Amino acid sequence: MKRIITFISMILILSALFASAAFAGALNVTDITPRDGEGGKHPQNMAVKVTFDQDMISEAAIEANKAYFRITDSNGVDQPFEIIYSADKYPKQLWLVLEQSLESNIEYT
Repeated sequence: MKRIITFISMILILSALFASAAFAGALNVTDITPRDGEGGKHPQNMAVKVTFDQDMISEAAIEANKAYFRITDSNGVDQPFEIIYSADKYPKQLWLVLEQSLESNIEYT
C-alpha cells in the first residue's frame, strides 16, 4: 500500500512540475512603436520598441533569439541594430536601437 501511495504521490509531483511548462506559450507581440506606416520620425538615433505579452526571460535568451528580429530597407538590405533590455524598468519590452542613421522618405520593415 505504501508503494502505491508513493507512486501516486510521485506522479502528482511530476505532473505539477511539468504543468507550468504546458501552460507557458510562445511570446506574442502586443505593440510595436513606431507603428506600420507611421511617419514624422527623425532618422537619427532611431529605435524600434517591441512590447510582448510576457516578461522577457534573460539577456542570454534574447541573444539566442536575435536572429528572429530583422529591420530591412525598401531594397531588402538588413539594417544593423543592438537589442536593449531592462528587466527592472521595462520587463516586457525590447528596444532595437539602429546602429546607423536611416535615410528619409524610405520605407523600412
